[in-house]
Amino acid sequence: MALIEQGLAKITSLSKNGLGVALSKQGKKIEIPYTLPGEEAEYELHKCKHKETANFVKLVKRSSDSEDAPCKFFGQCGGCLIQHMNKAQYNAFKLETITKPLSQLNITTDILNIISIGPGKRRRANFEFFHHPEAPVMGFHKYHFNKLVDIDNCPSVEAKISELISPLKEILVKITPIKQRAQIYITSAANGIDLLIRYNKEQPFEPEHQTLLDNFVDTHKIIRMKLTYKKRTLYKKEFEEPYVIFGGKNVTIDSDCFLQSTCESDQVLSEKVLEIINPSAKDHIVDLFCGRGTYTIPLAEYSQISAFECDSKALNALEKVSIKHKLPINISQRDLYNTPLYKDELKKFNKAVINPPRAGAKGQCQELAESDFEKIAYVSCSPESFAQDAKILINAGYKLINIQPVDQFHWNPHIEIVANFSKG
Repeated sequence: MALIEQGLAKITSLSKNGLGVALSKQGKKIEIPYTLPGEEAEYELHKCKHKETANFVKLVKRSSDSEDAPCKFFGQCGGCLIQHMNKAQYNAFKLETITKPLSQLNITTDILNIISIGPGKRRRANFEFFHHPEAPVMGFHKYHFNKLVDIDNCPSVEAKISELISPLKEILVKITPIKQRAQIYITSAANGIDLLIRYNKEQPFEPEHQTLLDNFVDTHKIIRMKLTYKKRTLYKKEFEEPYVIFGGKNVTIDSDCFLQSTCESDQVLSEKVLEIINPSAKDHIVDLFCGRGTYTIPLAEYSQISAFECDSKALNALEKVSIKHKLPINISQRDLYNTPLYKDELKKFNKAVINPPRAGAKGQCQELAESDFEKIAYVSCSPESFAQDAKILINAGYKLINIQPVDQFHWNPHIEIVANFSKG
């Protein structure tokens, strides 16, 4: 990465990712992290593979909307981008991430007050470890850079995850060869900590490593720990299968499967979906991109549900719950991007839940638009792709009643929304 410019810039606005927007010395638009409108900051402009990236160096003039970040690694670690905003600026920024893409498509609706999950609640963290010969490092990457920032705690995640960082690093130093890297997935399940470590190169695994890891697992009450290289398992110890709770039912999880970022999010989002759908025994509800059943399982207490998802592991977990509790759930594996449920297939349902990945679900929404649902609950982690999908439904006669924002990504530019659509 080559340094091509250094300078002082005045921040004029915020980008959708919470970066300060300014003009470089050459008059180019640049985005500087950890800055706010009205501030002046020194920056460095780097170029790598034809892409230019601005790096924050030092704040020269501070905004009144700024406050001291609660994390000592803020500005170095790229895990959080907006810890420096005061509460008013923070809420205004989060709200604008929703209103801006809607206004660009001339969509108006009632946006309810943001429900904030708060800091220290994230139940999963993906760290990286590098056994540098002089100073081993474990943490997150610097924003837009390959540099790994060493941390010993993280206020974004649950305390039980943060407390594992230092002892886990000590173990990895002992069992990992010099210059070896590892990806680390830590999940705080409902019944304990699940830990997966993936090495990017093959390495020897000695008997003393087994003893060290066994002691670590016992000391820190890890319910499942795995070390892998490609498809080969180097170490595994499992006391019980980790699970999360949807609708009061235990649902098993994989170490790297999709989950909402907090267990509180599962509860809040489920409650909002149930409010919109208002399920009853006469309903037949379709749940699109159902995952492991975050909404399928609570809805199945009241109505018949048909659930569609491409992830076979997720569906297997959902099926086990359905069988165990005799829930009225029909489960189908389907790639809804390439093969959405078509309007003729949707005729047997009267209400729908859709929770697509960040890219949205244009093809599926086009089919929903040609159908006649009483209610559609649309859950999205991307206001931009949601706005595009919402426009398809609105143009077909659906009314966007309201949007409930849920801030489960504290100190991060993203926000979750639950949208209430009705027809007739």
